[in-house]
Amino acid sequence: MQRLLLTLFVTLSASVWAQSACEATCNQQASSCLKQCAGDPKDASKPDQAKRLMDCLKTCEAQVKPCREGCRK
Repeated sequence: MQRLLLTLFVTLSASVWAQSACEATCNQQASSCLKQCAGDPKDASKPDQAKRLMDCLKTCEAQVKPCREGCRK
């Protein structure tokens, strides 16, 4: 789970260099949301954490989707 979040953070950080200011703003919003999804590392092995993380990731994507769509217009 933590590897997934780390991969997402690295991907977002690396992709900011090749994006517009609008897209970078959207990615910053997504990154802030994803940081909240991480939770306490000692809880990562609990069975219910995977579902909670996936729900959180879906929520973050839904929150940033309007921003990204706005950049494409």
